[in-house]
Amino acid sequence: MNIYFCGKVLLKRCLEYIVFNSLNKQLLCNFNDVIMASKKKIFIPRLLFSLSLACVVGDGYANGIIDDISPVVMQDGKTVSGLVLDETGPVIGASVIVKGTTIGTVTDMDGHFSIPGVKKGDVIQISYVGYSTQESVWDGKSQLKITLKSDSQDLDEVVVVAYGTAKKSSFTGSASVVKSDQLEKISGTSFAEALQGMSAGVNVSNNEGNPGGDTRIQIRGISSMSGQTTPLIIVDGMPYDGSLNTIAPSDIESMTVLKDAAAASLYGSRAANGVLVITTKKGKSGKPVINFRGAWGTSDNAVKNPTKADPYQQLTNTWRAIYNDKYYLEGMDKQAAGDYASQTVLGHMVNPRVNSQGETVYVTPFKWTGDASNYVLHDGNGNCWTNPDLEMVWDESDYDWYGAVFSRKLRQDYGIDVSGATENGKTNYYTSLSYLNDKGYANKQYYKRYSFRANVTSEVAKWLTMGGSLAYSYYRQNTSGANRALVFSNTLNSPWLRNEDNTDWYYSEKTGDRIYDFAENSSNFFGIHVLANGGDYWNNPNDEDFDCYDGNMVTAHYFADFNLPFGVKFKTSANLDDITKTEYVYSSAIHGDGQLKPYGVTVKTSGGTATRNTWRTTSLTWNNVLNWDKTFGSNTFNVMLGHELYSYNKTYSHSYGEGIMQMEQYELASTTKNWESSSWRNRYTLLSFFGKVDYNWDNKYYISASLRRDGSSRFSPDSRWGNFFSVGASWRISKEKFMEDLEWIDNLSLRGSYGTSGNDKLIPRNTGTGTSSADDEILYAYQGYYTSDNLYGNAGYKPKTIATPDLKWEKNEQYNIALDFSFLNRISGTVEYYTRNSKDLLYYKALPLSAQVGDATGFNTNLGNIQNRGVELTLNAVPVRTKNFQWNIDFNFSTLKNEVTYLPDGAYTYANRGAGYKLEEGYSIFEFFMVKNAGVNPDNGNMRYWVRDDNGGWTTTENYSDVTVDDYQYCGTAIPKAFGSLTNSFKLNDFDLSFMWYASFGSKMWDYQYQERTTVRDGVGIIQDLVEGEVWMEPGDNAKFPRWSASNYSDTRRNSDFYLFNNDYLRLRNLTFGYTLPKNLTQKIGISNARVYLSGDNLLTFGSAAKRHTEPETGLSGNNYNGNADTDNGIQGSRRVYMAGIQVTF
Repeated sequence: MNIYFCGKVLLKRCLEYIVFNSLNKQLLCNFNDVIMASKKKIFIPRLLFSLSLACVVGDGYANGIIDDISPVVMQDGKTVSGLVLDETGPVIGASVIVKGTTIGTVTDMDGHFSIPGVKKGDVIQISYVGYSTQESVWDGKSQLKITLKSDSQDLDEVVVVAYGTAKKSSFTGSASVVKSDQLEKISGTSFAEALQGMSAGVNVSNNEGNPGGDTRIQIRGISSMSGQTTPLIIVDGMPYDGSLNTIAPSDIESMTVLKDAAAASLYGSRAANGVLVITTKKGKSGKPVINFRGAWGTSDNAVKNPTKADPYQQLTNTWRAIYNDKYYLEGMDKQAAGDYASQTVLGHMVNPRVNSQGETVYVTPFKWTGDASNYVLHDGNGNCWTNPDLEMVWDESDYDWYGAVFSRKLRQDYGIDVSGATENGKTNYYTSLSYLNDKGYANKQYYKRYSFRANVTSEVAKWLTMGGSLAYSYYRQNTSGANRALVFSNTLNSPWLRNEDNTDWYYSEKTGDRIYDFAENSSNFFGIHVLANGGDYWNNPNDEDFDCYDGNMVTAHYFADFNLPFGVKFKTSANLDDITKTEYVYSSAIHGDGQLKPYGVTVKTSGGTATRNTWRTTSLTWNNVLNWDKTFGSNTFNVMLGHELYSYNKTYSHSYGEGIMQMEQYELASTTKNWESSSWRNRYTLLSFFGKVDYNWDNKYYISASLRRDGSSRFSPDSRWGNFFSVGASWRISKEKFMEDLEWIDNLSLRGSYGTSGNDKLIPRNTGTGTSSADDEILYAYQGYYTSDNLYGNAGYKPKTIATPDLKWEKNEQYNIALDFSFLNRISGTVEYYTRNSKDLLYYKALPLSAQVGDATGFNTNLGNIQNRGVELTLNAVPVRTKNFQWNIDFNFSTLKNEVTYLPDGAYTYANRGAGYKLEEGYSIFEFFMVKNAGVNPDNGNMRYWVRDDNGGWTTTENYSDVTVDDYQYCGTAIPKAFGSLTNSFKLNDFDLSFMWYASFGSKMWDYQYQERTTVRDGVGIIQDLVEGEVWMEPGDNAKFPRWSASNYSDTRRNSDFYLFNNDYLRLRNLTFGYTLPKNLTQKIGISNARVYLSGDNLLTFGSAAKRHTEPETGLSGNNYNGNADTDNGIQGSRRVYMAGIQVTF
């Protein structure tokens, strides 16, 4: 019996006891009572609660609970009412509760509130974000009038932390909070995109511009050899294994980023890359509230697309490259070299074809002249021009490759939620529906998401609170977009196939759409078309290729809180994630290389292919936590003890077939030959025990300590358990007597922490390219196992991995010291310094070829140390605050130094898509290492390179074969050394305006796209404005680019730091302008609040990358090959998004 099954049985027994014994029949009645309860407006929230509970417990329990719901009787008492104000007037939406209970409400549009069932002597607690919490004892008679005092530091704010909450004033760890109103300003597929610039120490890269693309989140640097930086995601207190894109941002109430050991060590081995704690929205006391959100917009690329050389420029550029070869390299005279270039120029870009008259012709945007040699004329002295008599017969849009791929499309985002509580405030509920349809900017890409969420919490007894949530999300994604084929295109060709007489286009006999050109006219076809995968699995009228995904996520969460004697609280929680993802791939049986006439209705000789890949992930988390709080005079203790079981199961299946010989058939059942299939299953279990102690003396001195012990199935029994701890302390200096006279200081605190966390994730890093993929994670790290290896029909096995029983935990040691300050009730902030040391890094070490056996090309080991350190600064200010106008400023800035501190096997170099790197002690994990260029020789136009001479100095060479690794030099890091943001928010009466600037400094970028866009080669259209006036033409030219060559273009673009650039950039990350309609108008039609707004993301980008038409946000390695060399996912970068929306509350 495995751990998973034991945990499941134990959970089932616990829930049976809790539900059927502990409730003492308080939740049970007959069906008639349900009808009566519905009349009292508590049926719906109770029903949602039951449904959520059923998702975790099972169908059998759901029937019993729903059939036996009983109404809750209102407790005796009177009604207290009052008014909540601040220095500018009524406060809308302030939380008002009876302290020690769940009874409460929120203030209305005029700041008023009313709570029934309150007794004389009860303490009324009022809180609101940005204000100090206030309390008032009700005398049983008078109305209350509360004036909130603004607290820019908001020390009473409750921060969601590991396995609970903590007041900001008493928290010794490092954490930052992002609220829902901040996240909602960014129009991303997921909340992760909106994180950029929101928190110090959190570096977010949105380099995947395709809808639904992944966002890279990096908290305080890179701590593993793989370079993977994905943090642990916690949703409502439980680990989450789904994609971030499946969580609707509108469902998020707040997000806490746990950055140091004191904050994250309680998550032990799972907190190696930091923790994102997400809290979803819950119901609040008061009448039901309905919120509707709708937004409509479009998008384009954040960095504007470049313009290819036009047909005239393309002719002369290619002519020049041919001429250079013949004159400078082969010794022809100028007249002969020019004649040869004119005679052959068309053939370098366009294939010869035979027209209806039997003539061999070249089909270009120009009418055929009858002579291929008179398209480009020359003077016999190396000067050329296009024939002025050329007649253009195509429209510009016919050869506008970027225009063919990119177009603005509609983006739609809708959401509706209902929240509230029962009349007695003991049960609250929140349920939402949302829909996103983002059609992107490139080709036929899109991302559609349908999501639902229900959260219910109920106080079923004074000693018991139960709750649960159910979340469901379904998505469809088309990944067609921009690819490198766009580079291998030129304006003498078109994406569509022109007929041989150059009088019209070829069209599909089925749809009437223009047929794509698959190397019939273009002489240097890339291999895939720029409009590849333009079909769709669910709607494919033209029978085109496609690469589509769909998937769903179900998360069921249940918890029960018990108030036990002696102030002890016990909480048991269970969470199930069930995630499915399917990929549908089709290679068209109709279109593509070898397509046949009549086009669009004729099956190719080879037919089509179909592929299916399916992944299913299920994970179960069960944790139990005991808490005890006790105050003795000025001494307050909080003790936590906990246990957690995590079980993970992932399956994969693959199938493929060829020979689809009919139209509109995309399934494997239609394939006729060359079938293949495979599957695998991965399992992983983590068992944990943890504890924490917090001590507070007089709200002035705070000490915390935590310990966690993890047992991982990834390690052998002898090395299975790892221990991780933290200690932290905080001193509220402003509470000292010697500070009492300094009234302008609101708060001054010094805090520090030290702790450890672990890592048991082993993701191989390719020693040849430096890249890694989370999909390659090794779950059976210590075991040796085999895979099939049949030989001539005889069954056999070969080694897959080598057993490593001594493999042990990777550990992170973290130090953090911080100063928190607030003064003049206007300015607050934090300054932090941290050091993060990662030791015994898990690494897949490659073996020499002679030692490799089967698929076992290396072995798992602990190798090397990495250090990350930096300073983080956060500032918040309110320069102006009056009744009608308020101005807020938020600023954060972070530095980062990433360094390999120990590499016992020594340094090694590697290359990835042209860029050279070196892993060595004293440098970052992604440090560029390559030959440096010495500029163009003005005498002959050759590029020169710096190499070592025999005397230990430096000299130059034009012969790239002379360059060796010994000549390489360090050229900078791909990791930014600093980043930050500045946000200004203004509110004038009913108008609001905010904008954020985001900046990144200190990193380098290998601009592979620039390398391709500035090189003349057959079939490739360069970006003319990048090279205009900068290319060597004749002796004496002081040029940036070397002499062009048609026969040996590779010599003109050798890999060196010539294509390596400083990657500092500044971006207008967001601009939002809104208007809230006057309440005296909206309330007349039953609307309590209505706001319309306009927003834009990534509206402006400044920096050297943007000047080269390059997106500055890159992958980890700083290489933008096909968009991101780490993922090879297409050249489309961040998008500029324009949206208009409305938010209505009923």
